[in-house]
Order: sequence, then C-alpha cells, then structure tokens
Amino acid sequence: MEVLTGRLDHAAIAAAGEANRNTVQPPLSRLLDACVRYAAVASVCLQRGQIWSAVEVLHRMRGILMELFARAHGGSAPSKPLRLKRMRYCGLGWVRRCRRMI
Repeated sequence: MEVLTGRLDHAAIAAAGEANRNTVQPPLSRLLDACVRYAAVASVCLQRGQIWSAVEVLHRMRGILMELFARAHGGSAPSKPLRLKRMRYCGLGWVRRCRRMI
C-alpha cells in the first residue's frame, strides 16, 4: 500500500486496525429494551396513521433483532434475512395486516 510519503506493511495496518476496533457492545438487555420500546412506538404510529414513521421504526427493530440473533449465536449473521411472517411489501396491504395483528 502506498501512503503519501512512504510504504506501510501489513503488520502496521493490522495493528492500527486492532487499536481502533470498538469492542464495547451494549448488553443484550439494553438491546431487548430498545426493541420493546420500538414495538410500542410502531403500534402508536400505526394507530395514528403514521405509516412511514412505523416503517422506519420497524426497520430499526429489524436491525436490533438481527444483532440480537447474531450475538446469541456466537456472532454469526443469519444466513437468510429475517422477515416477519405475515408482512409482505405489496402496496399498503401489509400495513392493514399489521393493524389487524395489533
């Protein structure tokens, strides 16, 4: 790798990467708390007819659920994306189905 005024070897790059690695992860209980809060917020958004706000909150919940899954299974990501069973992205039909589930 060429740098502005010299060369860096692989060991120097690896050492810099290890030094800058963020190893502090929030506890699983904090992630679960956030997911439950987002579920309540999504319910309120749907009841108020704020569909796009509910979509954003559900997207955040999906990310948290994927992180919970990965950390519970030794850090491996799921092989297939998590999908909610009855939720299909076909117009606004999936929102109506969500309202029936709540």
